[in-house]
Amino acid sequence: MATRAISINPSILTWARQRAGLTIEELGLLIGKTESVIKDWEEGSDAPTFRQLEAIAAKLKRPVALFFFSRPPEEVDPDTEFRTLPAARGVDAARDTRFAIRDAYAKQLRILELSRGQNPAGSEFLFERVPAEATAADIRAELGVDLQGQISWSSPEEAFKGWRFAFESVGIFVFKRSFKQMEVSGFCLPHQIAPLLVVNNGTSWTRQIFTLFHELAHLLHRSHGVTRGDSGYLDSLTPSDREVDVVSNKFAASVLIPSDDFAVRSSSFDGGDEALRALARRYNVSREVVLRKLVDDGRIDASIYEQRVNEWNQEFLARRERSGPDGGNYYATQASYLGRAYLDLAFSSYHAGSTSLAELADHLSIKARNVGKLEEFVLRSGA
Repeated sequence: MATRAISINPSILTWARQRAGLTIEELGLLIGKTESVIKDWEEGSDAPTFRQLEAIAAKLKRPVALFFFSRPPEEVDPDTEFRTLPAARGVDAARDTRFAIRDAYAKQLRILELSRGQNPAGSEFLFERVPAEATAADIRAELGVDLQGQISWSSPEEAFKGWRFAFESVGIFVFKRSFKQMEVSGFCLPHQIAPLLVVNNGTSWTRQIFTLFHELAHLLHRSHGVTRGDSGYLDSLTPSDREVDVVSNKFAASVLIPSDDFAVRSSSFDGGDEALRALARRYNVSREVVLRKLVDDGRIDASIYEQRVNEWNQEFLARRERSGPDGGNYYATQASYLGRAYLDLAFSSYHAGSTSLAELADHLSIKARNVGKLEEFVLRSGA
């Protein structure tokens, strides 16, 4: 007869389930148990077997040991800190987004551990100004990217990599991952030492670029931001949250498209799609950002912007669905998701003897046997 984990703390089981955004019924479906069985476990009148507990831990992405704690660990609740999170279209999507946020907090703690509490870039970028004083010119100068450098990038992909390098050079860590909720373009975690952004790798390169700057605005506001691909959510926010998000959108467009140059280049703009494409190509941004800039400058109506953006989003999703998944190279994917700043920090700690191989593998979220190959790929590719 299977041994039951009678020493677990039922309240921890309830807490972990709720933090994953699951009902009792939904957790039961995931592990093949009825609602009444899960309810008995959470009330303490019964207990799962150790194998069942392992299944629960795997589904909730928690260590088994957690369920024996006397109280839950201190952890930020995404529902209170991230007020622009979209309502999930399915259980898996809700759980995936919460896991992404929790994983980002874990990475932030790892950065602090690896860096011994010091920002590796030695930067005070985010701490010397308030958002109202962070002009587009200030930001571009701080990032070290002038207009000529921006328009010299040959493609939006190269532009994203250039902006990402600039962000990481001033001490902002940029991670990537795919989201099941496609309307989530990314989010940020403010921190005085280890500020970080997470970008949805499943969105277009131009959307990823916009996400960097929208979330940078949230970092400057010291607020937990979420970049959305739609704008309908704004009506559900409090006035103060709505103002931060609107300002963040405007901020992103103003940094990516310098006003003086744009005034000259768009002086003969006729509203046509080809003219939009030409402006978007010049700045390595999306047509959406160009339209947003035109709205901010009072040159087109916001309703036109909303209509066109909705059309483009639907077109992108349709193209993405037709193209299907791309398996790609495992090490290239890991390097892209983790980013050069984090990889350099982790490998430097390992080679300095401050981190063991097992700890390094944990920091990189890969198996120990793959660590060497990942480092080799990073060194060879310059990723």
